[in-house]
Amino acid sequence: MNRTAKPGMEFVKSPEFFKNEKNDEIQFPYFYGTNFSIFSFATEGKAVWIAVDLEGNSLAFRRWQNKFISIVQPLYPPLSPEGRRLSNSLESNFTEGFIEELGKQNFSHRICQAENFAIFSSAPNKAKYAPFGTYYLDLEAADESELFSKLHPKHRNVIRNAEKSGVQLLYGPEVLGDFYELYQATTRRSGMFCWKFDYFEKLISALGDNILCGAAYFEGKACGALVMPFTKFAAFYLYGATPDEREVNGAMNFLHWKTIEMMKRNGVARYDFVGARLGNLEGTPYQGIQMFKMRFGASLESGVLWKLDLKPKICSLFDNMAKVKLKLKGMHPPKDIIDQLS
Repeated sequence: MNRTAKPGMEFVKSPEFFKNEKNDEIQFPYFYGTNFSIFSFATEGKAVWIAVDLEGNSLAFRRWQNKFISIVQPLYPPLSPEGRRLSNSLESNFTEGFIEELGKQNFSHRICQAENFAIFSSAPNKAKYAPFGTYYLDLEAADESELFSKLHPKHRNVIRNAEKSGVQLLYGPEVLGDFYELYQATTRRSGMFCWKFDYFEKLISALGDNILCGAAYFEGKACGALVMPFTKFAAFYLYGATPDEREVNGAMNFLHWKTIEMMKRNGVARYDFVGARLGNLEGTPYQGIQMFKMRFGASLESGVLWKLDLKPKICSLFDNMAKVKLKLKGMHPPKDIIDQLS
């Protein structure tokens, strides 16, 4: 099935969305694109759809089947035909219409939490939600010298230190192996899920010129790395990696700054550091992480993450069965950000 249509809103796949000459793929986030859609389905079995209303506003989402329930995940708040965020009221209206259409078409049993950079201005009716945010740089609003001047003095100092110390930066698929070695160390330290190496190989192959893999080296040894998908809409800092022991002060700061410069020169509008917990973080692991992001002169976008069961009874049955299965294995159900903050 390539398309479903109802009066007021339709669900289409990426190729059909970009048949409309008004929709320029480079002006929308990377996950709107056909290549990401193919990658998502091939690696995770999650099909990418785009909900489009009569005015041409749109919302990208993934859909997949888990046993006997179908699940939908919004990938970003709705955007205008020009690829811009909607006003709060229009966003709310679109989101409510999207939920209503999912129900009318029996397209999903559950809407799960969006990605941690998909910050909605408010939660829909009856949704479970948690306050959340993301730090970002508006690359359109300042030139490179202004962006550098907005860095925290400590960030400027360590960036200069890394450059003077001889830290070298390399970009391209050839540094993926070094990235992955650091990425494994990072996920091990933090207890995070670790994707396999071929996941990144396939992601880079799929996105081509719209993904950046970069690494910082000191005396020939990798000391920081990142993977960032991007379009003109934004660059998203999805994956960062550092060694267990710091080799030189400021290597990761230096890598980010040069990547920011690169994105600015390529006409990218936004540099998204991805994900920020709100409230008092003193004494938590998140305090240092978010201070690192903020000190790039980044602004905090505050809003919510939300989720909603469209068929509560079926979803409850599914959850109870999953809990029993995990309990027999001596495991606990994983918690998303919303559950962690509830």
